[in-house]
Amino acid sequence: MSSSDNTQDLIRELEESLLSDRVRKSEERLAEFLSDDFEEFTSIGTSYDKDFALRNIPKQTGIRHIIEQSEVRLLSSDIALITYRAVSYSESAEPAASLRSSLWRRTDDRWQMVFHQGTRVTT
Repeated sequence: MSSSDNTQDLIRELEESLLSDRVRKSEERLAEFLSDDFEEFTSIGTSYDKDFALRNIPKQTGIRHIIEQSEVRLLSSDIALITYRAVSYSESAEPAASLRSSLWRRTDDRWQMVFHQGTRVTT
């Protein structure tokens, strides 16, 4: 397995971890995954930064995310782009699908998410 393959697998693992309750319910864990200059464009047309994410993501409850059709592209040795389709399941709503992209940056041998965008699509 090449170094490129290992990095692609690692980015997939990081993205899946970031969608897990284990990370999303902990402001401290979430802070480890998001860079200080993190920005997200949401599926409803708003944007927010790391501080907003740390205050609000841990409050989200009862949502399970499944990643489908992921692809990781290494844009440089320290920048990776992952794109995928996600289906979100909630106890109170029908499943919701979205197309997502995340930009990850390696600094000091640590990968952190710099940017994320989600766009809703029909299931």
